[in-house]
Amino acid sequence: MSDAQPEGGPGTQPHAPASRRQRSLHTRFVLGLGAVLLPFFVAAAAGALWLLPALVAPLEEIVEEVAQELEPVRQLEVTLLHAGVTAHRLAASREAHGAHARFGPLAQRVEQAFDKARAEPFSDPREIALIESARQEWRQARALAEAALAADAAPGRDLDAVPFDEHVERAAAHLHEVYELVH
Repeated sequence: MSDAQPEGGPGTQPHAPASRRQRSLHTRFVLGLGAVLLPFFVAAAAGALWLLPALVAPLEEIVEEVAQELEPVRQLEVTLLHAGVTAHRLAASREAHGAHARFGPLAQRVEQAFDKARAEPFSDPREIALIESARQEWRQARALAEAALAADAAPGRDLDAVPFDEHVERAAAHLHEVYELVH
């Protein structure tokens, strides 16, 4: 036998080159995978930092525009419901003097809120019709409240709650329908 032994023969480590080759394959695989995925990570980062805000900005403008359009209707609904609660509170109180005088300015604010909401440029005629229907319901409720709160009404008078509440609730429901149409 010759002293020269073939590579991988006795006395050599046959697995050493294979393990280096495996590490090399593993390293090459990770680097290749990173090279393939790198463009996706760059695109995701660019999308998150630049593209997403560019897409969301117009949507935010639309939402802001709708919110501004509906703000007078929202304020009207709040004022209307506040007037309803106040009318009940004043009618239930034992104080005969001044109830009508305190309800008057609040009722006037509701009318002004109707005027402001009606001034908005609604594109759908149904929205305008709903606001006008709500105004008619409010005027009926207001007449009931003013009669109950009149100076010649007996102290501890009771607001005829059922019709009054129905008119206020229908008015609020009409205003809520305006929200539904816009959305």
